[in-house]
Amino acid sequence: MLLVFASAFCIVLSTGCSLLVRPIQVKNWDKGYTIILPGIESRHLLHRDLALGLHDGGVHGTIEIYDWTTGLPPLMLLHLRGWDRNQRQAQIIAHKIVDYQNRYPDRPVHLIGHSGGGGIVLLTLEELPEERQVDTAIILNAAISPKFDLRHALRQTRCGLWNFSSMIGDSPLLISGTTIAGTIDGRQSPAAGAVGFFRPANASQRDTLLYESKLHEMPYRLKYLLHSNFGGHYGTMTRSFAAKEIAPILVEANQDRERKNFR
Repeated sequence: MLLVFASAFCIVLSTGCSLLVRPIQVKNWDKGYTIILPGIESRHLLHRDLALGLHDGGVHGTIEIYDWTTGLPPLMLLHLRGWDRNQRQAQIIAHKIVDYQNRYPDRPVHLIGHSGGGGIVLLTLEELPEERQVDTAIILNAAISPKFDLRHALRQTRCGLWNFSSMIGDSPLLISGTTIAGTIDGRQSPAAGAVGFFRPANASQRDTLLYESKLHEMPYRLKYLLHSNFGGHYGTMTRSFAAKEIAPILVEANQDRERKNFR
């Protein structure tokens, strides 16, 4: 019953807003490329708030909201559990990244995914050629298993992966909901967007160092209340939170890239 209520809420939110959403008209391709991936409920106004918050916070390259779903909120379970379709979407996004890097070498690329889109971020990183990396990957309230093996994905990031999670506020969807309906990688368990990621049981010393250096766990903090993030499933998507907590990660990565290019 709880999952049904949560799903109905997502449908109302999505269908009420998705038709009003337009792509962010920021086309500074030569200043970098940020791709925002919505959750399984499809694109809605909060994704625009997230994009505007990034711009407020100093992310001035092109920001694209790419809807990897069918765009139909009633098909949320297909978006969640359609493994083959999701892999094809990850391939499309990876191709977009490679194409951008071919046209604009040495420009920063960032991936941001909310809920199910967090899972698509990780699948996209796995689809990138080994010689290609994004600068940062940020997942917000990700509906993916905490046992998902991050080793490949982490190697495809230059600065690392940030996992923003909320155990208490997001328990209806990312503990109860994913235990019933499953995560985007097909496990019926609490999601990493609630409890964080677990390291592989067979992790070598090299793997451990990889996790320690590139996985940045960001559990909910009381200071997020200042940015209208009350710990729920959509708290990380407020404009203020994006400007004050997410954008600085991207800006720092961009500045680090510029320093290295200057040398």
